[in-house]
Amino acid sequence: MKHIKDAYYFPHDSNAKDDPKCVLLIEQLGLEGYGTFWVLVETLREQPDFRYPLKLIPALARRYNTTAEKMKAVVLSFGLFTIENDSFFFSESLDKRMKIYLDRKQLLSEAGKKGNSIRWGRSENIATRSGSDQVAIANKTKENKTNKSLFSEETDFQDLKIPDDGVNRNYEGFVNRLKEYNISPDIALKAVIASNYGAIGSSVWKILNDIRDRKNSKNKINDPSAYLAVCLSSIS
Repeated sequence: MKHIKDAYYFPHDSNAKDDPKCVLLIEQLGLEGYGTFWVLVETLREQPDFRYPLKLIPALARRYNTTAEKMKAVVLSFGLFTIENDSFFFSESLDKRMKIYLDRKQLLSEAGKKGNSIRWGRSENIATRSGSDQVAIANKTKENKTNKSLFSEETDFQDLKIPDDGVNRNYEGFVNRLKEYNISPDIALKAVIASNYGAIGSSVWKILNDIRDRKNSKNKINDPSAYLAVCLSSIS
């Protein structure tokens, strides 16, 4: 088994077992067939191109204590996998999910770099000023902290293109919530991407609701930006 930090992640539905193809698979091959299906999906996830050679199915079957015939049946007989050039098989569903996941991961990475660039740029700017100027800048920053605009000229957050993919979103409401909590631009950008642009039911919405619900309690979150940043690091 891979060390946990080296394990490959992939998203999947909790009700995958209720997909008609999986229902038929379970009916004909039982839970052994369903378990074999997930072994195959996990194996595909570990491949650089999410493809696996058909000729290696017998070896894979021996590794996981099943027969080549059963594993081939799962690959070929239920429409769960696609055959490519009579040599490889892959999962169209896994490919789609991984594209979304990897695209979001790349955007989060770029957002982090932008945020660091903005932060370090400010630091270098202040460091070159005289002592009196630095004090003035620090005081001005503190004064304006609570009025900081989410749509700062230092970020192109407002220019993000919302995907036209049929997902139920409340993008405007999500952005307004970020502005309400004075979330810093770099963290706000990460939050938008991690939430799939304000998708209803996303885990980031739940984090923002937690900040709201604790606003007037003894467990109030005093620094929403820092809290959100920590939460985002655990789901990205």
